Amino acid sequence: YHGDGVKSLNISDRMTIADNLIINGGYRYEWVNYVFDQQDDINNYIEKTPSESSVEIGTEYKYAEKGAVYGRFSTSYRFPSVDEFYSIFTGLTSNLKQQNSETWEVGIKEDTLKYFMAKCDFFLMNTHNEIYYDPTAGGGFGDNGNYDRTQRKGVELSLKSDMSEYLQMYFNYTYLSAYFVDWAFAGN
Repeated sequence: YHGDGVKSLNISDRMTIADNLIINGGYRYEWVNYVFDQQDDINNYIEKTPSESSVEIGTEYKYAEKGAVYGRFSTSYRFPSVDEFYSIFTGLTSNLKQQNSETWEVGIKEDTLKYFMAKCDFFLMNTHNEIYYDPTAGGGFGDNGNYDRTQRKGVELSLKSDMSEYLQMYFNYTYLSAYFVDWAFAGN
C-alpha cells in the first residue's frame, strides 16, 4: 500500500440569534487516495479515491441562564483503514465500502443548581455499509465486509456533582438498542 493519505476541508460556525436561541452548523469534505500494488504471486494494482462529505445542523434554546433544550442532525462517515482492506489469508478486499451514518439527537441540559449538573438526550442513528469483521468468511480465516443497514437508538444520562473544591462525583448511563434493518439478520 502507498497513497497520498487523507485530506479534508471543513467549516463550522455557531451563532446567537437571540438572547436565548443559538444555532450551529458545519460541513466537512474529505478524500483519500488508496494505492494497492501487490507484487506477490499475482500482480495486482488497484487505486481507489473515495470521497465523502458530512453536515451538522443544530439548535439550542436556553430557557434559563444555565438550562437549555437542544436538537441536532448530523451525518458522518468512516473510510476503511488500510488493514481492513487486506487479510493475510484472503488477500485484498477491494470491494469494501466506506460507512455512512445519519444521527438525530434531542436533549436537555440543566446546570442551574450550584453543585449539580444533569444532561439527558435521546438519539437515533442509521448506518449504511457498516464495516464489520466476519470470522466465517474467507474459508474460515475471516474477512471484512459491509452490513447493508443497521440502526441504533437510545438514551444517555449524565449527572455531575461538585461535592467540594476537591471532590467531584460523576454518573453516566447509556441505554442502547441496536439491530439490523436490512440484510440476512434483519430485525436482530
